[in-house]
Amino acid sequence: MLKKIFFISIVFSTFIFAQKERQPLFFESHVFPNDSSSYKCYILFKIPYDQLVFTREGDFYTGGVNLNYEILVEDEIYKRVTSSKSIQVDDYEATHSPNMYLQGITSFNLEPGNYKVLPSVNLQNTRREIALRKYSLNINIEKSEKYFSPVICSSNKAYYLDLPAKELTNLSNKIPFSQIDYDLILTFEGDMPDTLRAQLLQKNEVIHEYKLSKSISSGAELVEKDNRIYYLFNSEIFPVSTFLLPKITKHLKEGKVIIKLFAQDELLKEYELEVVWINKPFILSDINLAVDLYEKVTDDKKVEVIFDSTEEEYYHRFFDYWAKFDPQKETVYNELMDEFYSRADIAHLKYKTANNISGVKTDRGRTFVKYGEPDFVERHYEETNNIVEVWNYEKLNKEFIFEDRSGLGNYLLIN
Repeated sequence: MLKKIFFISIVFSTFIFAQKERQPLFFESHVFPNDSSSYKCYILFKIPYDQLVFTREGDFYTGGVNLNYEILVEDEIYKRVTSSKSIQVDDYEATHSPNMYLQGITSFNLEPGNYKVLPSVNLQNTRREIALRKYSLNINIEKSEKYFSPVICSSNKAYYLDLPAKELTNLSNKIPFSQIDYDLILTFEGDMPDTLRAQLLQKNEVIHEYKLSKSISSGAELVEKDNRIYYLFNSEIFPVSTFLLPKITKHLKEGKVIIKLFAQDELLKEYELEVVWINKPFILSDINLAVDLYEKVTDDKKVEVIFDSTEEEYYHRFFDYWAKFDPQKETVYNELMDEFYSRADIAHLKYKTANNISGVKTDRGRTFVKYGEPDFVERHYEETNNIVEVWNYEKLNKEFIFEDRSGLGNYLLIN
């Protein structure tokens, strides 16, 4: 939880949360020159722990995946590649985490050509398989086409052994919408100018420009260490040219982003990527419910101006409306908005009762959304079978007392 605290008068109406869509498995592919005539293909995967099946082995819990890739040429199997990866943890709670991941790489060599990849994943400790779509993999048939797919990575410095490296996000080649800084690596085969100009565009508007300088020419390689994946600048393999777009996430909203690359005024290449809020709060999947919740919580009628726009613009108009509360205006990502709706998500599930559609309608849920997690909770059982909970917020010098007189979890605020 963020430590920011905000106070709002809360009056809720009935609403139903939209079902949150989660991606159970992330895949992305990258291809770099292996030598002057062949290429190395890397297929990366990333799967949350809560999608794995763990078995206990002594003091540890073990889970993993078996991966199979059929490389097709004109619908005939050209090559089959298999790999497996497992993880061992000592904390049972970690096995249910949607925010901890097992990830890995499978690599193989291919000559230039047009391929299709049919992946399949089997979860270890079970017969369950995850169905995945076939996708195209086209490798540099025309030597004039020397641009490789961008690599999204952390802005933090990293090393693999003693070599400079960048840690990949590995999120299906999507840019995370986040307060964390991420970079974009652009890789090219052959000679490139020493300087380039890049533009970021969203909704046909240029939102940022970069002047790029070519990094030292070295080979591009993806490697794995300690359940992390790195882009390695390796001078011992076939050289490529690389350019780095630093800290792109602070400029970007959710949705499509176009990256245009220029040599002076000549357009060399245009990339299209997507910015995705990976752990987006449930309710923000339905903008009408999100606006309704905000209006009922804050009693701010000005928010109704959002509905003067088209339905496609609702979300972005609402996000812009929240910007006035953003504690860090140098980034587009709004921590306070995320905190508000994340609290509502937790309250919906944690304080849901038999006769309430959503936990945010309960007194405990409203208090949680308003003040966050209490510092500590005391629970007392009275002779009348009533249950009393006392929530203490030490830093705020506040205490709330809730009583359940029915035994059904219907806690009412009594003080």
